[in-house]
Amino acid sequence: MVLLATFVLIEHHSRAPMMPLGVFRSPEFTGAVAGGFAFQFGAYGLQFFLALYLQAAWGVSALTGGLLLASFEVGTILASVFANPHLLPRGTRQMILIGSTSAAAGTLLLLGATAERWWVLVSAEFIIGAGTAIYSTALNKTASTSLGAGSAGLASGIYNTSRQVGQAVGIAILGALAALADARTGFSAAIILITCCAVAIAATQLRTRTITV
Repeated sequence: MVLLATFVLIEHHSRAPMMPLGVFRSPEFTGAVAGGFAFQFGAYGLQFFLALYLQAAWGVSALTGGLLLASFEVGTILASVFANPHLLPRGTRQMILIGSTSAAAGTLLLLGATAERWWVLVSAEFIIGAGTAIYSTALNKTASTSLGAGSAGLASGIYNTSRQVGQAVGIAILGALAALADARTGFSAAIILITCCAVAIAATQLRTRTITV
């Protein structure tokens, strides 16, 4: 936090800032950056958490755990190929709301997953993957276009940095939850936290406009 505050202070007083703070006056861009952080924190932090949880709580091997989580990627691929081409013309705002709602629903469905009900886990991961593919595509488009063509490179750099920081923080926090002695408590806390990320992504659209192809 100290380093972040120092960076912001330096950028604020610099004549040629690397990250002009004025870009955050755009609600669309600011929402996309916040959404990118929550996206990587929740979606990919969840995969890291579940990989550890399944081995510790369900007693499965790393290979079996990986196969159980593969439906996330299946959902991502299918949504990207079949859903996104139809949703993009309707605008990014609708895609972000649909995708984040789906991801939140899939995450909550995980609460019903047990070793005996592995199919619940597979189904939930598929839904989360599909929702993630829908809203992440819209977040990418919003971030890269909301500041105009002349600032597309700057916008993309800030957005992707936010995503990577979100993933690092997500893995750190969710990894700590996976290490709790009471695995079920850690699991429930992780699900609540990741659901909040999906809700936060939807909330970024409260003050934004729709961006269409």
